Amino acid sequence: MDLHQRAGERFLAAGDRGGWARARGGWLIAATHAGRVAEVDLAAMDEARQILTDTGQTFRLVVLEQNIGLAYIYLGFPQEAMKAFDRGLTYTSEHTYTNLRAMLLGNKANVFFWQGDLSFALRFHQEAHASFLAAVNKNSAAIEEIYLSSIARLKWHHREALHHLSSAIHTLQDTKLLTMVAFALNYRAIILLSLNRNEDALQDAQQAVDIIRGLEVPIDLALALRTLALASDRCNLAERALQSLSESEKIMVEAGYAQKAIPIALERIALLLRNGDALQAKAAAFTLLKEPLLHESAPFKSEALLLAAETSLALGEVGHASAMTHALLRRHASSESLDLLYRAHLLLARVNKREGHGEEALQSYQRTIEHLSQHLHELVLDQRAQFLEDKDAVYLEAMETALSCGKIDEAVAFLEASRNFGESRFIVPNSQVNRQIVALRQRHRNVSESLLSMPSQSHLTFAAQQELKRLTSQLRDVLEEHTPPSPLKSLTNQPLFPSAIPMVLMYALLERDVIIFVVQNGHITTERVTNGAQQLRKTERAIRLGIDTLTERLATVPPQQLPSELSQWGASLRMNLGRLWSLLVQPVVHLLPPDDAPLAFIPHGILHAVPLLAMHDGERYVAERWRAHILPSRRVFSPPERTATHASIPLLALGYSHEETLPQAREEAQRIAHIMGGTAWVGTEARGERLLAGAGAPLHLHIAAHGALRFDVPNASFVQLADGPFHPTDVVEMDLRGCRLVTLSACETGLGRMSGGDEQIGLVRAFGIAGAEAVLATLWRVDDASTFAFMTCLYQHIARGAPPATALRLAQCHFIDGGEGALRQHPYFWAGFQLTTNAWYTEAESVVDVKAISASGNPKS
Repeated sequence: MDLHQRAGERFLAAGDRGGWARARGGWLIAATHAGRVAEVDLAAMDEARQILTDTGQTFRLVVLEQNIGLAYIYLGFPQEAMKAFDRGLTYTSEHTYTNLRAMLLGNKANVFFWQGDLSFALRFHQEAHASFLAAVNKNSAAIEEIYLSSIARLKWHHREALHHLSSAIHTLQDTKLLTMVAFALNYRAIILLSLNRNEDALQDAQQAVDIIRGLEVPIDLALALRTLALASDRCNLAERALQSLSESEKIMVEAGYAQKAIPIALERIALLLRNGDALQAKAAAFTLLKEPLLHESAPFKSEALLLAAETSLALGEVGHASAMTHALLRRHASSESLDLLYRAHLLLARVNKREGHGEEALQSYQRTIEHLSQHLHELVLDQRAQFLEDKDAVYLEAMETALSCGKIDEAVAFLEASRNFGESRFIVPNSQVNRQIVALRQRHRNVSESLLSMPSQSHLTFAAQQELKRLTSQLRDVLEEHTPPSPLKSLTNQPLFPSAIPMVLMYALLERDVIIFVVQNGHITTERVTNGAQQLRKTERAIRLGIDTLTERLATVPPQQLPSELSQWGASLRMNLGRLWSLLVQPVVHLLPPDDAPLAFIPHGILHAVPLLAMHDGERYVAERWRAHILPSRRVFSPPERTATHASIPLLALGYSHEETLPQAREEAQRIAHIMGGTAWVGTEARGERLLAGAGAPLHLHIAAHGALRFDVPNASFVQLADGPFHPTDVVEMDLRGCRLVTLSACETGLGRMSGGDEQIGLVRAFGIAGAEAVLATLWRVDDASTFAFMTCLYQHIARGAPPATALRLAQCHFIDGGEGALRQHPYFWAGFQLTTNAWYTEAESVVDVKAISASGNPKS
């Protein structure tokens, strides 16, 4: 700054006003980087701008406008920054000052990005990237790809985000820009962790740390070490994770950022506790509580106290844990820190349980779940996946406590709350309010992500942080006014099951045992299968391995060898379906209804991923014995919300073969539409925008397209349509009330996340939330010819008036009885089609006159 100031004075003394104007531009950017620029300095730039204009120094004028824009960004005036960038762009073109033009476009894109406007941010970053490539500026083009990866991630396009980062890393390695290589590697590690690709993330994080160590940038090293610690923890390398956190904490302290070292210390204590070293965790917690800086931050102090209480309980010091927890709750009775409140009540529940106070424990569990549910509402979708990771255990703890107190209904209520609590963030009665909530959450998510790339000392960063607080408060107010009661409250204020329903088998998988709740005539009994959960997990893995092996073998052998391959590799699948029966049905078989009666199953955890209707008793499959149904929860017995208008057409079918991975998708969609008298859109016309057009729900929706699932990033699951991936977040924006059946004829679309709260956040659950009364999906991929035959049989029965569940049973029995040949009698070919029923009707209510709807519509095939 001083050098630029003195240079300007010398230019003036020599009568060189143009030189003085250039020096003022240099001084401005130096002052901005030093954090010493003020708004009055920018007003003084008018003279420099005029001089550069009068003397024809266009290049210098554009540079000045760029520097003015950057200064306005630092000061937190994005609109003024935009004006400066636009003034600079007026002097450039695709062929004039190309590199400088790209910089202006990139900075303009950043302002849009920081403001959460992704469409304009994407447009200008793409233009900037193209301009940098035209100017042969590889480093800057690579940095633009990092920005493009952030936008792709926000759009749930993780594959595209990783592609941009890999391209950027390759370029930056070639040009030896190591600081940005490390930054990109660290960011890629964060994305890989969010996708549960932990080993790959660990490799990237370690490489980033290794690079930064040689660059003498301590803060960057400390941040990279935190990512390395997280990746190490995910890979069960606890010692390595602890070492990384200790080093990160030490670096922050030595660099003069002791306040920023506190959250790292808290992470280290929590990791020690999770890994069973409660003694060392307690020592570290109480050492931290003596740190004077800790008391300058109430949230950090409370977190440290909570960790100290948790370590005390882990060491059996129940009295100390109880005293600290009560003190915390008294201090934070009216706190807005929902995370702290739910954890403190959970700790108190565990204290009461340890002391044998079952009733008090149940009350604390209820408060825990209320705060947990409220906290979930405020999290953006990216955060929810990690937050839900271990929350299922809270509900199961409460359920077991209720059972030990002899309160079966309350136990079921806790289990049901675990299934439903995540859905309440979507189910809002007023659609306009729902759109407002979606917009608030998306805005919150965009601003959150933009903070990762903002200048750390910018006033704009502070403004973004304030905007996040405002959005959180606004979202909380809207949710409190319009969201239905918490799942637990609504469950405890009404009978759990009406009497006039079929028998229901509801499952809960504990760490070791399986609890089977048998519901009959509104009365609930229980059966505990000792060590059943451990056996189930082994059986599920064996089934999955058998399916994968069969899929691989049948795809690679000539047709004449299929029977022998199926005989050799398919026997284990049948055997494991018998084991499922032994674990899940045999213990309560004496209570079950007679053959051909309705029987409902409500799965839990990994049971969502196994073919329950193919369980085998040694003679017959479940699908043969009973009119069986798979239900997501007991809520399906509540009166459904009917639409006032009739369905517009009997069926809408989309068929798309992405990169020809499903060659029969087009033919399947057209065939189904022909059977039902509906509309088929295939190839490039099979677009997701048709589903979001709001033209009214079809009676049936059939999608024949490739599907991909993410167990641990549920909203990244998708069906690939012609205009791009269609995610669960897109699905929940649809209004499918009145749609009787959605069929996802794609590979493995039925699977969702099997953790926190048992809320299957895959495509099946999303279509249910959108209002579809039943969703048929596939647990594994079956060859195209078998899928085509199955779907044809299914829809022929539906076209004759059969309800979806009946049509499914008839199609499965058709295969079992050899209707499609002896080869396809094997459950591999028919058991993967699983129907989830979201609304319960009697058989008579379920029958729909498809022909009448067809006659009133305008079918197209």
